[in-house]
Amino acid sequence: MNARELTVDVRGVSKIYGAGANAVRAVSDATFSARRGELIALVGPSGSGKTTLLAMLGGLLTPTTGTLTVGGVELGAVGAARLARFRREKVGFVFQGYNLLPYLTARRNLLAVAEISGRNGRAAAALADRLLDEMGLTERARAYPAEMSGGERQRVAIARALMNDPALILLDEPTANLDTARGRQVVEMLVAEVRQRDKTALMVTHDQRMAEYAARILRIDDGAVSEVR
Repeated sequence: MNARELTVDVRGVSKIYGAGANAVRAVSDATFSARRGELIALVGPSGSGKTTLLAMLGGLLTPTTGTLTVGGVELGAVGAARLARFRREKVGFVFQGYNLLPYLTARRNLLAVAEISGRNGRAAAALADRLLDEMGLTERARAYPAEMSGGERQRVAIARALMNDPALILLDEPTANLDTARGRQVVEMLVAEVRQRDKTALMVTHDQRMAEYAARILRIDDGAVSEVR
């Protein structure tokens, strides 16, 4: 693999909670890499370590052992300030709980990301409108989270994750609250976004139909990572 294309490089990464007889190995000696333009699906049973691995990739958790490099930055070797900047500027998160700001409309939730990154203005407004349109949410742009369905909130969260033009997109069950047709549409849009804009995405999913859209599928069982295809 060309080093220039390498976005994610995971080498012998483990995450252990507790110690001694009470230790829980959430991720065990994970090793894999991903390049720009790839969407990778992470599959496996509940509690197998998928969300923990995603959190480490996004700099939200620190590995117990191993090295985790994203975009040339070894996350375990940088300070808190640089790690916060990395999360803000390089990573787009989609959490299962949406994490939308309840006092902002759908459109304002997207624009808030641009403002935090200092990229507000016409270009940010145009991007927010484009993403909402691609998610089928143009008519819901002025709706507040409490006024939206679970599927609509999920799509706003996905659009928001793309607002800072991240190199790495991390998605935790992005289609869990969508019907099959809308889920397929969203994943197809994500695949196109990743390929056309030279990004890398890792998507946790329990839906094998959605996983099939991925360039590769990784399976996690009891914290151990293996490649399915």
